[in-house]
Amino acid sequence: NVWLRFVPMKSLAYCARTKVELTGRADMRLKTGATDGTTVQGTPDETAYAWHGPGTIDVSALSGWQTFEVQLAHTTGSYNAYIDKAVGRMT
Repeated sequence: NVWLRFVPMKSLAYCARTKVELTGRADMRLKTGATDGTTVQGTPDETAYAWHGPGTIDVSALSGWQTFEVQLAHTTGSYNAYIDKAVGRMT
């Protein structure tokens, strides 16, 4: 027999690699169900991908498999925002 002990997870910290088309800022957050994570703010007028964060999301009430939605927004809404990678770390 193998005994496994699982330590409950309280939050998930995440970072994202974002950029904007021309001007403004790319903001990103994770969401699961009704729970929104904190917003990771990009750097204004950053037209090359760069890492930003960390943001966090409370997962203490969750169990089992979960689906997380990645929400990305451009601060002006007039241009496109892009994300090419996101990473997370359990805390």
